Amino acid sequence: MNDIQVKDVMTERVITVSPEDSIHEAADRLARNSISGMPVVVGRRVVGMVGESDIIWALAPEKVREAGMTLLDFVIHVRERHTEPNQRLRVSDVMSGAVVPISAFASLWKAAAAMHEHGVKRLPVTDNYGQLVGIVSRADIVRAIALNDSSIVSQV
Repeated sequence: MNDIQVKDVMTERVITVSPEDSIHEAADRLARNSISGMPVVVGRRVVGMVGESDIIWALAPEKVREAGMTLLDFVIHVRERHTEPNQRLRVSDVMSGAVVPISAFASLWKAAAAMHEHGVKRLPVTDNYGQLVGIVSRADIVRAIALNDSSIVSQV
């Protein structure tokens, strides 16, 4: 397992969004591709990350945010009130600008440690020029662990 690199498990066909896209376009891409988050790119350079919770929370009415509602409370509130979303919000308004990139040649354990340390679920994989070449998620790491469980036992 120690010899597995990010490039061995990453997804190369990455679904992305632009900072200028509407959050509705971003939500549509997430939903159509059954993913929970994606890189925000300008060209092939990652400038942020956006996920389901960013979009949902951005659409929450101010009184909901101030009340300290949980995400589940908010979803129930929207369903009950049929709240209309703000059509003008852009991805740049809701994305996280904190990007934690990783090299395709980094070990899988380094990727897992970076995710844990930064509290993120996925890392954009970039080349030496900072260009997006893939994405690695917690699910990718778990799949690699499941396939290599005998090597994990020998490391303990």
